[in-house]
Amino acid sequence: MDTISDHQAILYELKDARPPGPRRSCRWSARSLNREAFANWIAGVTVAMGPPEEMVDQLGAAMIAACDAAMTRTSRHRRR
Repeated sequence: MDTISDHQAILYELKDARPPGPRRSCRWSARSLNREAFANWIAGVTVAMGPPEEMVDQLGAAMIAACDAAMTRTSRHRRR
């Protein structure tokens, strides 16, 4: 690749490694956030060492649980 520069280009490619399927949409009402409840929940989270994909899944599950503990969920319908 010619960058027309004396700098070397850094190239990367992003791929979605997750299998296609229905995506679960999680939405919470930020107005209902209980900061103390969220902080307390996250403070107790541990992620076991292992393959990065499993660590990401563990962290994602912990974030969902913390949000569920600290906020109410919103409906999928948007207000107009």
